[in-house]
Amino acid sequence: ESLRGSIVVVDYWASWCPPCIERFPHMVEMHHRYADRGVQFISLDLDEKGDTDALDWCNDFLARVKAEFANYHVEENMTAAFERLDLLGLPVVRIYAPDGSEAYKLTGDNPYQQFTEQDVEDAILELLAQ
Repeated sequence: ESLRGSIVVVDYWASWCPPCIERFPHMVEMHHRYADRGVQFISLDLDEKGDTDALDWCNDFLARVKAEFANYHVEENMTAAFERLDLLGLPVVRIYAPDGSEAYKLTGDNPYQQFTEQDVEDAILELLAQ
């Protein structure tokens, strides 16, 4: 609710997801490119809640790539989080319109049709043009 009026890009990722890790620096670049145009980025790490090694790795990774936007770790076990968030797999990027409605859900569910950084950027640009 506090982000209503902004385009919000939520990147769901985990340390065990190579495409997520590969794509994440591009998300950081887009954050810098669009922050002054009302686009907010949020990341949600879905590593297992009690896996301190993974969580430490994630925090180090976020610092290395200079992810200067809101970054969260799930507070429940991974299976429950996937179910609650309606996720089949990773990576996933959801993009919300300024009115708070989900405008895009880009997923890696189909191994033959993965979304790209350009798909994310095209969705942002389409929402900015509205």
